[in-house]
Amino acid sequence: MAARNDTQVHPQCEFAAIARTELRDHTRGDEPLEGTLDQMTLPILRDILTSHTSTPNACWCALWDGYGHQPSAWRQSPTFHLPGRDYWLFAEPLARVVELSLDFEHAGIAEAAAGGRLAMTSLTDSDAGGDVIDQTRLAARLRASGAVQSPNLWWPADRRWFVASEIDLDSTIVAGGADLVAGLLDTATLEVVEVHPDTSLLDGSDWLNRPER
Repeated sequence: MAARNDTQVHPQCEFAAIARTELRDHTRGDEPLEGTLDQMTLPILRDILTSHTSTPNACWCALWDGYGHQPSAWRQSPTFHLPGRDYWLFAEPLARVVELSLDFEHAGIAEAAAGGRLAMTSLTDSDAGGDVIDQTRLAARLRASGAVQSPNLWWPADRRWFVASEIDLDSTIVAGGADLVAGLLDTATLEVVEVHPDTSLLDGSDWLNRPER
């Protein structure tokens, strides 16, 4: 995409700046998700991180409490506060991060559907001649699609690495040792660039691909 639009990939690059021609012509491909990893990237990252911790069975996963359709069971979960954000906190083995991310995305929707509280009456079932789809079946279909909401923050008990998918950013930050960084950079199935503490990922920070005015 960068080559097609005569732009460059670098640590502060932004999708909108790299894909500016395609955005203008409305012919762009899928944009990166904000605040989450996608369902293909998540298990790849999980497998890499597993080999870089001595405590894969003891990890912490945090989810921003501002997402809708939160299951009632979460009311018993601990929470914590960071500037501008409150999070639910879950203790899980690293092996369950994909399943947990499915729950983060769909468990509340399924509960709302079962209680008849899901506002999806505008969606129709094409297999049923256009009738309004049953909410419970719709919730099941959504989960079967595999879409995930990965933890916004997650780390192992030994603190060997830390993963952050900030709600408003389309990039996920992985902090860890040099061996982990090298392993990520060498993984062909991941799109990875090395950043430093002073690298900005905020909107408008892509100075290299900024269009001329």
